[in-house]
Amino acid sequence: MTVSDRFASALKRFLDARHRLDHDLPADPSPEEEDIAAGAYSYARDALIRTPALTVSDLRAKVEVLWQDRASDKDGEAALAIMRDLHEMTNREPSRCFDADTWLTWFERRGGVWIERDAEILFMVPSDGSMDDVMYNLDACGGLQLVFDLIRERSRAKAA
Repeated sequence: MTVSDRFASALKRFLDARHRLDHDLPADPSPEEEDIAAGAYSYARDALIRTPALTVSDLRAKVEVLWQDRASDKDGEAALAIMRDLHEMTNREPSRCFDADTWLTWFERRGGVWIERDAEILFMVPSDGSMDDVMYNLDACGGLQLVFDLIRERSRAKAA
């Protein structure tokens, strides 16, 4: 099954689950019936959002699903999935709004450090979640390589 087929299949499962939730429940459903239908809907929505979008049409479908159910993205995972799709659709180019120097300054001020070893860079962040938005921004904007390049540039400047 291709990625495109997987997206079409995930979209169909979502639409079917939404239809069951909106139209197939009895007029006065029991709490159990509502829970089952709502759970199937949530599961299908989350699966659709996690499935990569390869076309603008697929991406539009994801955005429409989120727009209709904005409260479902409490942790930002759906928005991040869309940003990852856009990153792929733009040939993995970093966002034109991303500035590596600003991001690295933000990272350091918030308590982040990195280790550079054998051409590998590892980020270390506090485990209390205080850096989640910083790392989210790096991922959403596709700026990882730009930050790595800046760190290496700074290391070379210090060594000189």
